[in-house]
Amino acid sequence: MWSFTIDPRNLVFIDETGIHLGMTRLYGRAPIGERLYDSEAPGDQGKNISLIGGMSIDGLIATMSLVGSVNTEVFLFYIQEILIPQLWIGAIIVMDNLPVHHAVVVREAIEAVGAKVVFLPPYSGFLSDEVRAE
Repeated sequence: MWSFTIDPRNLVFIDETGIHLGMTRLYGRAPIGERLYDSEAPGDQGKNISLIGGMSIDGLIATMSLVGSVNTEVFLFYIQEILIPQLWIGAIIVMDNLPVHHAVVVREAIEAVGAKVVFLPPYSGFLSDEVRAE
């Protein structure tokens, strides 16, 4: 079996999330016996915002937000213009299996600066159930 160590200072985790600025809250809290009123509900108006972040042991090192969704073109821009200037030789970029992460140009851009790409294993609901059962 292979045996090696990884310096945790070289790990950089990348992930994305999105929010809709017009989401309406469906639930709230009020003092017992009082009804909750909220006239600040935006309805369905608002834009979709995507956030991409890279986090190392030192905290966030590369973040970007944009109106709209993350596609390969946007993700490549993030890698080339935001993430790569923060990387170092020996950095290990850890990403999930979002299809845009697997674009060849993304891997090539990261490896061109002496960093490596590692993908997390595919999600397994079975593993999550096992953790909850313990």
